[in-house]
Amino acid sequence: MEILKFTKVRDVKSPTRGTSLASGIDMFVPTFDEQFLDDLDEKNPGLGTPGHYGYVVSLDKKCIFLAPHHRIVIPSGIKLLGVPGYSYNMHNKSGVATKKGLIFGAEVCDADYQGEVHLSIINTSPNIVEICEGEKLLQILIEPVVLCPLEEVATAEELYANSESVRGEGWQGSTGTK
Repeated sequence: MEILKFTKVRDVKSPTRGTSLASGIDMFVPTFDEQFLDDLDEKNPGLGTPGHYGYVVSLDKKCIFLAPHHRIVIPSGIKLLGVPGYSYNMHNKSGVATKKGLIFGAEVCDADYQGEVHLSIINTSPNIVEICEGEKLLQILIEPVVLCPLEEVATAEELYANSESVRGEGWQGSTGTK
């Protein structure tokens, strides 16, 4: 059994599973200290400036107010030690997605990435949404990947020379019935 090793580079709750059988590992919003706020601005250039209010931070409430149909990248405060053959993929938390309309943007953390994990969030709702310090925001699933070699071939004919398909180049409902 592989062990997911991590370290915290900010004041943040440790990633955790909600239950012993939960597939997802919950990721939390870090403490709103000066370094976090500086890094938040750096990762989201122009979004919090006059004339482009993608988000506003309330230091009193310790919340980010994300405007409708805007996105934000939030430093998670977590670094992971990846295992070759696995990918660490972001997924929505069902309650956050259905109740607040917040979904993830960027998904994949490769096994050889050694930087801080960032939480890319998109507000799909028509409302301003609060993202608060300490809140569960996204979840990571550890998923196996096949690291097969790549080979380019000259033509599509060569590519499919030894392959049979009923579908062929059909797309968008081509296998359904009308």
